Amino acid sequence: WRMHLRLFHQHQPRPSIQNHVKNTHLRNRFQSIRSLTENSKFEKSSWKYQGEEKDLFTIKDFVRFGISALSEHQVLFGQGTHNAKEDAEALICHALHLDYDQEGWPSYLDCRVTSIEKKRIMDIFKERIIERKPTAYITKQAHFGGYTFHVEEGVIIPRSQIAEILNEDYDENSFLGIDTEKVKNCLDLCCGSGALGIMMCHTFPDSQVDMVDISDHALRISCENSEKFDLVDRIQILKSDMFKEITSRRYDVIVCNPPYVETRKVREFPPEFQLEPELAHDGGEDGLKFIRILLENYRKFLRKDGIMIVEAGRKRREIEA
Repeated sequence: WRMHLRLFHQHQPRPSIQNHVKNTHLRNRFQSIRSLTENSKFEKSSWKYQGEEKDLFTIKDFVRFGISALSEHQVLFGQGTHNAKEDAEALICHALHLDYDQEGWPSYLDCRVTSIEKKRIMDIFKERIIERKPTAYITKQAHFGGYTFHVEEGVIIPRSQIAEILNEDYDENSFLGIDTEKVKNCLDLCCGSGALGIMMCHTFPDSQVDMVDISDHALRISCENSEKFDLVDRIQILKSDMFKEITSRRYDVIVCNPPYVETRKVREFPPEFQLEPELAHDGGEDGLKFIRILLENYRKFLRKDGIMIVEAGRKRREIEA
């Protein structure tokens, strides 16, 4: 058995791979959010931009306005976007029914915006700033690991850095020392939206993937995403509290991004992160509740030549002990 631990920052955000955020950026973002959490200054903002859209004419104008407004109100990022510019662009694209991922996006920047479109953009900015609702929940899309997944409130926004491992360029037909073509059974435990399970279908083209979660809402979204990527025949959705409902299956690859934040710190989350389901974050008093279950049981389900990849926050010392 081999277990591959990626010990990322314990507090959110856990950014997506899309922009290849560097470790220094992650540390800075973690320190910034931790400072805001400790200060606990989350007073609801007021909307003071009424009528300002009359002075904005092009998409570029609204991008600049959005960056300024989001920054002024200290809106937090890390739930699929990493800064005010990405956030503003994603919100504007949603308001204007444009594809945020398309290569032609820059060609629209000088296009003028109609009065109806202006109102839509300002209403969405208002929702983001006043309600502190994450952009992915407003757009119902998470751009993650090169894919666009459906998300909505009640399901954690996908951003696990396990995606970085699954998407990494390895030697031909090799994944961390195992032949990708020989991988037949995979497990995405605590699957949330199903993003990692869907990525495994692409990393291991001959595999069947079980996606497991305790949340009915998460399983519904996982099912929708498997349909979106035309993977229904390769994915099985299973409701289970960790391994409890999994019977005789053994897996070549297991990935797990369990809840690993201490209960106390979950209760101190900034507003954006409080809108995500507590169930997806709360790892018990010391953050290790589900990691212990994982370590106590994984050998029953992982083949002897298989590999397990776990995101575990800053828990190396506790786990190795």
